[in-house]
Amino acid sequence: MNLFKRFLFFFFGLAIGSVFVMFFFQRKGTEFCYLPNCRVLKDLRSKPLALADSLRDYSVEQLAPIFQQGDVDFSRSDTHSACRTYIIIGEDTQHTPLELTVESCTEKATVKVIKRLK
Repeated sequence: MNLFKRFLFFFFGLAIGSVFVMFFFQRKGTEFCYLPNCRVLKDLRSKPLALADSLRDYSVEQLAPIFQQGDVDFSRSDTHSACRTYIIIGEDTQHTPLELTVESCTEKATVKVIKRLK
């Protein structure tokens, strides 16, 4: 068997295996978060989320897109304390740009401050 046929069989098997793996993992609902931004947002989504008492104008459902697609500003966040404080920038369900200050402790996450961005 020449080299061309070997590569052809290899890539054919690789294509079938890739389709199988993509179908299997897509059905399972797994998420691969290797970058720091994705890992922080996934950690915040896994905890019970509460709003500070002063934030009565907002709901957790309204802020949900920020915890899915927001950007964490690590330069302004405090990541070295026991309860870490993260600054997250994103848009809510009404496409309003917001900046959230979220305190993430071991058991729950609390949104402390919400600022509207222009």
